[in-house]
Amino acid sequence: MGIFISNSFSINMLPSDSIVRIREIDIEKVKTLLLNNEFTSCIGHSTTATVLSSLLNINVPSNRISIKLKEGDKLIVFQIMMRLEEGRILTAEEIATLPFKFFLVEILPDYTIEALYHW
Repeated sequence: MGIFISNSFSINMLPSDSIVRIREIDIEKVKTLLLNNEFTSCIGHSTTATVLSSLLNINVPSNRISIKLKEGDKLIVFQIMMRLEEGRILTAEEIATLPFKFFLVEILPDYTIEALYHW
């Protein structure tokens, strides 16, 4: 099981034929998950990583990588809750003022898929 933190979520991150649970989580749950587990940052922009590090009081490095989630993995998504202008690069101060939420994306076990196919 891996824990990842990202500022985006894409269907490309999922294995084929998977079931995903997505739920909003509060900042304290994010801190607990990251402090109590090794995690991989998938935050591609250094300013976003800086804001998250400050917000969570945890070192969240900038790490522009692609990931493929598997069963048991958890992805914490830092989601800015508004659409930005095309091509706009924000400063850390600007990011910190935007509305945001955290979501937890979990890949559920294979037996869940089988149960759904046979109902």
